[in-house]
Amino acid sequence: MKKKYDLSNFKGDLSGALAAAILSLGGNIVYGMISFAPLGPKFVGVGIIAGMFSSVFNGLLASIFGSTKIMISGPVVPAAFIFAAVITKLINTNNFNPAVNLDMLSVISITFFVVFLSGVFQIFFGLLRLGTLVKNISYPVILGIINGTSLLIIVGQIGPCLGIQMNNSNGILNNLTQISIPTLIVTLCTMLIMFFGNKYKTKFPANILSIIGGTFIYHILKFTFSVDTLGPVIGEVPFAVPSLSNLVTFFNIFPDEVVSYLFPIIIPAAFAIAILGSIESLLTIVSIQNITQSRPQGNKELIAQGIGNSVGGIFGGIPVSGYMGRSSINHFSGGRTKFSGVFCGIFILFFILILGKPIGYIPKAVMAGVVIYICIQLMNNRSVQIIKKLYQRKSIEKSQLLHDLFIIVTVMIVVLMLNLIMAVVVGILVSILVFIAQMGRSIIRSIHRGSQISSKKQRFEKAIEILQKERDKIYVIGLEGALFFGSADNLVDEIDKVVKEGGQYIVLDMKRINRIDSTGCQVLGQTYLLFKQKKIELAMSYMDPHSNHWGLLSEEGLVSIFGEERFFSDTSLAVEYFEDSILEKHKDELDLPQEISLDEFFKYKGIDEKESRIISNYLEKVDFRADEKIISFGDNEKSMFFLVKGSVDVIIPISKERKKRVLTSTFGSMFGEMSFIDGSPRSADIITRELSTCFKLSSANFYKLKNDYPEITLNLYAAIARITTEKLRAASYTISELEE
Repeated sequence: MKKKYDLSNFKGDLSGALAAAILSLGGNIVYGMISFAPLGPKFVGVGIIAGMFSSVFNGLLASIFGSTKIMISGPVVPAAFIFAAVITKLINTNNFNPAVNLDMLSVISITFFVVFLSGVFQIFFGLLRLGTLVKNISYPVILGIINGTSLLIIVGQIGPCLGIQMNNSNGILNNLTQISIPTLIVTLCTMLIMFFGNKYKTKFPANILSIIGGTFIYHILKFTFSVDTLGPVIGEVPFAVPSLSNLVTFFNIFPDEVVSYLFPIIIPAAFAIAILGSIESLLTIVSIQNITQSRPQGNKELIAQGIGNSVGGIFGGIPVSGYMGRSSINHFSGGRTKFSGVFCGIFILFFILILGKPIGYIPKAVMAGVVIYICIQLMNNRSVQIIKKLYQRKSIEKSQLLHDLFIIVTVMIVVLMLNLIMAVVVGILVSILVFIAQMGRSIIRSIHRGSQISSKKQRFEKAIEILQKERDKIYVIGLEGALFFGSADNLVDEIDKVVKEGGQYIVLDMKRINRIDSTGCQVLGQTYLLFKQKKIELAMSYMDPHSNHWGLLSEEGLVSIFGEERFFSDTSLAVEYFEDSILEKHKDELDLPQEISLDEFFKYKGIDEKESRIISNYLEKVDFRADEKIISFGDNEKSMFFLVKGSVDVIIPISKERKKRVLTSTFGSMFGEMSFIDGSPRSADIITRELSTCFKLSSANFYKLKNDYPEITLNLYAAIARITTEKLRAASYTISELEE
């Protein structure tokens, strides 16, 4: 049974929708203009209305049928570019005359049919449960498409931003001699306002602020200073009431034989819009998971987006997809249910009715400045960052970055040399090949319970008893291969299974992960927050500030989400962290001491009180600070130590750069006995974890004890043998771990 709408959310949904609608205005205007740019200035108003209608119909229906409560859908760059590319390709077929309005109306109708068809494709993606496959189209492919089309759009906006009519027949240099400096000033001022609006995070959306500011400067120059060389304004935006006229036009156009020749354009274009829109929406719902703390339902969301685009195409809306910026401002302004998306569509419809005339006063130079700034920002956000990282990363990560850069450049070249639709096709083929290569084997290498894998920390008997009962709540999931969007999502499903089996403390062993991308980091961060709500703890091993991937994890915010304390240099430390968490919950029944006396120490080792007092006369008490090295690998000094307070790590060097912790000894243990007995150099470093106290037995005092009390010395040898056996078992575990 469906839940009734909670009226307590009404005010928040309304305020969230209003904030999202205001934020949407600038984007709807800009992307509408981009979509209809190939038709020239006469159709600017039509483009703006189409951008607005996309939020009214496409976005509203996507909210109603979608699964993500606060998501606001709207037009986005890739889909707007493809819409414009379709119009350009239709005009270039020579079946339509750009000088005849009726012909151009046919072009528009066919392009809206492409939007309708893209929605049908998305519905099929959802029904066939292809959400998982679609979202594995690699992000570099999208970047390549965005970069290539951004360059094309920037070139197309040179004329309006310079106040000239670009005419290829006159040559570029002749065109540039007609530059209007005042128009260029308006464009640059618009871009500066947008830059500072984004930099200082003003409450008012930067794109709207820049449009208002640029328009104000334009009209000041025109009327106050009587500048007459300024470029034109948009002109009157036609008043439009939503109707089903496109549906009628579809039926009127398609009996025409000419249209059948256009299907090689229509079908790939619709498929490309569906693919890119699906990726954008799936990335958005995963991002929103951070806010809503709920698992996304990708296939249901694809169906909802498909319904929105199909109906929107009929009413004259350009394609939409989930939009993170609008969705987040909706939530932060109070939106909590899917009705906020419905209200947002209604607000946009209201804006259409009252803002037609004011929009007409916006200069084309201002809109050119906004479009160019957005295109430059889109290219800079990721692609330029990849180039910068190539000079900062180690060789392992460089190969990954070069791989991404190769895909980006390949798709860009196809966009520039051929067309956007072909670039999407090539990008999809590249992504499929990458996907097949990455998914050749499962990312899950192994799954172990806590009873199968324990930490290297020595414990007291009481602690061991508790851990034996609770240890199966700890799971270690060993990973191998590439951690990207798709494999990370599969990992979430595996964690779900582990939780259902009783897992509460989960270690992700990243030892054999050879590649991580930004979307993989994003999914992991949201997974952590999601399971945290269910009181499920996550940690990572073989990921610390010295690991190759640490820079990426930090930049993508994963370190701050998890907390640096949940990243460990090996799996044993991560397991130990969770063992300590379990013991902390049982601290009342444990009642463990913070230190033990020397008599208690020897009693635990099988030496009675009388003998321990005799041995104590040959010992020297020594205190150590945290992280202080007591013994160094290769030293020839011969002493052994009895630890009565604190803990120490036994660490062996594997190479010059790499070291391995073999054991953590807590108070009640001894160390340094191997060199003490056989006279060889030290085989490990001993470093304190915390403030520690030891009793030191030098070789000279030992031989003195041996001469004075030979029977006590034999008992001491027996105690040493028992501890050495325990350490050998720990060493065997370490060797097997290294072999995995």
